[in-house]
Amino acid sequence: MTPIVNQENLTVKLHRYEGAALCEEIRLPMTASPQACDFAGAKWKISCQQVKGAEGTAVSLSLELVEGKAKNVALCAEVSFPAWGTDRYLVCPGVVYAGNRFEVRPMTYPPILIDPSDLGVDQPPRITDVVRLEIAPGKSEFQLLAGAMAVPSIGIYDPTQSQGLLVLTRPFEGHRETSYKFSESDDRSSASLEIVTPGIRQNTRYAMATTKVPSEDRGADLMAGDSLELHFQIREFACSGIPMLFERLLADRYVMTGLPVMANELPFSAAWDILEQKYNRDNWNATDGYYRIGLGENRSQDYQSGWVGGLMNTLPLMHEGSDMSRDRAMKCLDFVFTHGGQGESGFFHGCYHQGVWSGDGFDLDMWTPQARPHPDRDHYHLLRKSADVLYFLFKQFDLIKQQQPDWEIPEAWLLGTRRCADAFQTLWKRYGQLGQFLDINTGEIIIGGSSSTGIAPAGMVLAAEFFQEPTYLETAVAMGEYFHRNFTEKGITNGGPSEALQCPDSESAAGLLESYVALWESTGQTRWLSAAEEAAAQLASWQLSYNYTFPESSEFGRLGIKSAGGVFANSQNGHGGPGICTHSGNTYLKLYRATGKDIYKQLLLELAHNLTQYLSRQDRPIHAQDGRPMPSGWINERLNTSDWDYNVGGVFYGSTWAEVSLMLTCMEIPGIYLRGDTGEAVVFDHVQVQVHQQDGRVSHLEIHNPTAFSATVKILAEDATSAAKPLGHNYLWKCETVTLQRGKTVCFAPYSY
Repeated sequence: MTPIVNQENLTVKLHRYEGAALCEEIRLPMTASPQACDFAGAKWKISCQQVKGAEGTAVSLSLELVEGKAKNVALCAEVSFPAWGTDRYLVCPGVVYAGNRFEVRPMTYPPILIDPSDLGVDQPPRITDVVRLEIAPGKSEFQLLAGAMAVPSIGIYDPTQSQGLLVLTRPFEGHRETSYKFSESDDRSSASLEIVTPGIRQNTRYAMATTKVPSEDRGADLMAGDSLELHFQIREFACSGIPMLFERLLADRYVMTGLPVMANELPFSAAWDILEQKYNRDNWNATDGYYRIGLGENRSQDYQSGWVGGLMNTLPLMHEGSDMSRDRAMKCLDFVFTHGGQGESGFFHGCYHQGVWSGDGFDLDMWTPQARPHPDRDHYHLLRKSADVLYFLFKQFDLIKQQQPDWEIPEAWLLGTRRCADAFQTLWKRYGQLGQFLDINTGEIIIGGSSSTGIAPAGMVLAAEFFQEPTYLETAVAMGEYFHRNFTEKGITNGGPSEALQCPDSESAAGLLESYVALWESTGQTRWLSAAEEAAAQLASWQLSYNYTFPESSEFGRLGIKSAGGVFANSQNGHGGPGICTHSGNTYLKLYRATGKDIYKQLLLELAHNLTQYLSRQDRPIHAQDGRPMPSGWINERLNTSDWDYNVGGVFYGSTWAEVSLMLTCMEIPGIYLRGDTGEAVVFDHVQVQVHQQDGRVSHLEIHNPTAFSATVKILAEDATSAAKPLGHNYLWKCETVTLQRGKTVCFAPYSY
C-alpha cells in the first residue's frame, strides 16, 4: 500500500498575523532534530517527535520562544496531498461531508428553493453558503475551529488506491481551540491540510448561511520562555469504500480525547416528572384538544406534524404519563384524524395554527406572531414529516393494544393511517424515490433528490406488520435499497430539516438508521444489520465525542455542562443539540444487543445520560442570552460549541423539540441494562450499580442514587436467549423498576431473565 502521506509531505510552519490576516510565514521540515530559527524578530526552537505504531503515526510539535517577544503568532503543521482529485471523499465530522461540494444558493435564513430551475424530481443537492470545497475550478478552501466539529478530525477516502486516512487532533491545545484549513489547488490536482494552534480562521469565518463574516481570531502573544504545542495522529488503512472510512472514524473517535467524563445529576424519572408537568402546563391547547410542539406563539411553535414532535410527543405521554396525559395524547390523535389533518394526497399537513392547516412553504417571518403561510408556497410539504408520523403512529397503536387490549382503535385513525401508507406506496411506484418536498394536494414531488424521508421504510415496515399487507414490506425493502445505494454508501445524508436546503444533516442519518434496524427486525436478513451499522457509524460522526471547554462567562460554562453526546444538526445550523431530532437513540441499544460491540453502548450512554442536564429546573434554571431564566421543563435546542450564532455556550429563550427527545429517552432507554447470565450491567441512568453473582449468574444488584432527587429506575434484564430476539417496540412497558430516595442504596433481585 503506497502511503497517502510521506515524511516529505509534513511541514512545520510559523505564522504571524495582522488581525486575522496572515502577514508572515516560515516553513521548516518536520524532522526529529530540534531546529532553531529567526522569525518575527525573535529566536525560536522547534522540536518534533514522531512515534510510529501499528495504528499510525503520533506527532508532537513544540515551539519555544528562546529570545525576544512576539505578538499574534501561531504554530502550524501542514499535511500536503500532492496527488489529489475531486473523486476523493472528505469528511469533517458534523459539518463537511463529501467536501460539501454541492451547488450553492446564497440565501438568508430560513432558505427555501422556489426558483423553477431548482425544482424537479432529479435535481442535485443545493446548499447555502456553508464551509465547503468548490465545484468550479479556482480557489477552493474552508476553515474551521475544532468546536465546529463533532469529532476533531478529518477523514479522506481515496477510491483510486482503495485507501483511507484519518488525521485526529486535540480540540484544545492549552486553553485555545485548534483550527483547520483545507485547501485545494486551482486545478484540484493537489491539496493541503493546516492544523494550527492557537486556532486562526484567516480573514473570514462562518456564521449562519454565510462564510463571509470577518474573523476575530487572534494568535498568541509570547515572551521568552513561552511555548506552544501541537499534537495529532495520522492513520492510514486499506479502505474498500466510504462506509469503511466511517467505521474507522467510529473506532478511533476517542483516540486524542479519551472517553468523556460523565456526571450523575438528574435521573430520568425526575426529568420526566418535570417534563410532563411542563407539557400539560404550557403545551396543551384546551380549545382544540391537542399538544403543541412549542408554546403556540407562532405557526412553527404550534402544531407541526412529525419532525419537531407532532404525534411523536404523544407516544411517551401515553407510555409514561398520568391518566390525564394519556387521555390528552389520545385526544391529540383524534384531533388530527377528525379535524382535517390530512391533505388530499393522504399525507399529513405540516402545520396547524389559529384554526388553519397549512404547509411547509414558510415565509421569511415564520417565527413572528404574525407569520402566515406564503400563498405561493403553502402547498409545499416536507415529506419527512409524514414519514415520522407514520412510523410513530404504529408504535402508538402497539402501545394502545398493550395498555387496553379490548379497546378498538377508531375507524378514522385506521383509515387515515392506511391512506398515508398507501400514499407513500403510490409515490414510490410513481417516482422510484420519495423526494424532500412535495405537493400536499396532488402528491407530486416538488423537490427531489435527498434522504430527507429516510425513516419512511421504517414506517412501511410497521404498516406491513400492523395491516398484514406484504406489499408494504416489499415497498419498504425497495426504499431501503434505494437509500442505501444512493446515500449511505456515498456518505451523504441530507435534507432532513425544512430550513437548510439539502445541506448534509444528522436527522436524515438518524431516520435511515431507524429504517435499516426496522428492516432487520422484520426480515431477519443480516444485510440490513450491516446497513444499520454503516448508518450508525455515519450518525455517530455527528455526535460530540468529548466535553467542550465552554467559556467560564457563558451559561454552559457556569453550569459545567458536559457536551459529549450532543448531536450536531446540519452543515448550515452549526450547533449541536441535546439529543437526536427527534429520537431517543434506542437503535444504538438494539445494535449493541445484536452485535455485542461496546461502541454502541458508549454512544448511547453519552447521548442519553447527558441529556437531562439541559433541562431548565426550578432549582437550577438555565438563563438565555438575554438574561431571562427559562421556566422549569424547557429545553433549548442549542448546544453551541462554535460561534456560528455569536453565542458559544449560550441559548436563546425558547422551548424546543429537544424536550421530546428527552421524553422519548425516559420512555425507551432503560436505566440499567442487565445481562443476568454474564453479569454485565450497563448503567444509562444517573445511578451507580454493583453486581453480585452466585453460581455464575446475577443474584442481585446493589443500586445507589448519588443525586439530590428520588429516582425510579427501569431495568431491562435478559439472558442470551432473549437478547438474541429483536426488541421491537414499547419493550419497557411494564418492565421491572426500582425506586430509590436521594442518597440511598437498595438491593434489587431481578426476576425477568
